[in-house]
Amino acid sequence: MSEKVIERPPGLKPETTSEERTWAALAHGSTVLTVLATILSGGIAGLVLPFVPLGIYLIYKDKSRYVAEQALQAFVVQVAVTLGYVLLVVVAALTIVLAWVITGVLIIILVGLLLIPVALLVTIVLGLALVVYPFVVAGLSIAATVEVANGKDYRIPYIGSRVVSWVHSTKGPKANDLPPPV
Repeated sequence: MSEKVIERPPGLKPETTSEERTWAALAHGSTVLTVLATILSGGIAGLVLPFVPLGIYLIYKDKSRYVAEQALQAFVVQVAVTLGYVLLVVVAALTIVLAWVITGVLIIILVGLLLIPVALLVTIVLGLALVVYPFVVAGLSIAATVEVANGKDYRIPYIGSRVVSWVHSTKGPKANDLPPPV
């Protein structure tokens, strides 16, 4: 008696194992750990912890394309977020200092008195951006963690499809792999 083989339609991903979902979720969840540890350590942990998903990627790159894709997405996001936050801090600091210096210099001719509310507004807006940014990143990371923990093939906007294309271009087909992106 011959066994009937049912082929999956193109674009439908194979089922992921519990272990794959766990490691993919840990890769995305490490972003929350990075954000919290960076805040508590004054920024030092932000230089080391982004390498957690890279380690997961290196361990799973030949075992599971699903975990490799998710871990590499998490790594790229953590590096981008870290660099983005450093840039935000530098730009915010320079802008705030410049706003107050210009205000201080122009106080001599009384025009600076009119700029005090502007300098104060710049300080408040950029200060809020510095505080809110990490929490937005953590929230998006939690969403990604939940999605991959449920076995969904999560793609981070703008980054995910590029990472997946790169993973597919550097590997041959393996068992339990995802099909190439459409």
